[in-house]
Amino acid sequence: MCMLKKMLMISTVALLVGGCASVTNLTPSQVPRNESGLYPFEMIFNSNATSVAHDSLQAYLIMGEDIIPMERTPLLTNRWEVYAPVPAGKELVNYQYKVNYQWKDLGKRKENSKLSEPFELRIQD
Repeated sequence: MCMLKKMLMISTVALLVGGCASVTNLTPSQVPRNESGLYPFEMIFNSNATSVAHDSLQAYLIMGEDIIPMERTPLLTNRWEVYAPVPAGKELVNYQYKVNYQWKDLGKRKENSKLSEPFELRIQD
């Protein structure tokens, strides 16, 4: 029984330190083509881990080889956005989000990141 309590305690500590992080895509799957060639990409990053250093969060949009820094929206600390260029004539864009962050472990900060699942944006004429 003592071993079971230790395992439960270790699991609880690991959950509090690591927690669960999720990326929610707010970008629609289809948008009309626009003349500027800039398209909005938006997402929400959530983590239930109390150890995440929220001042260290930095989100990125990844499109092919391009890694584009995102900005926090003014009123929500967990929502990120960016206007990204898409070449004229391109009909389908594959992208992902990545969030780099630090978490606190016994007074020291450690690096971590969360990569979203892949998404597609269809640009319609």
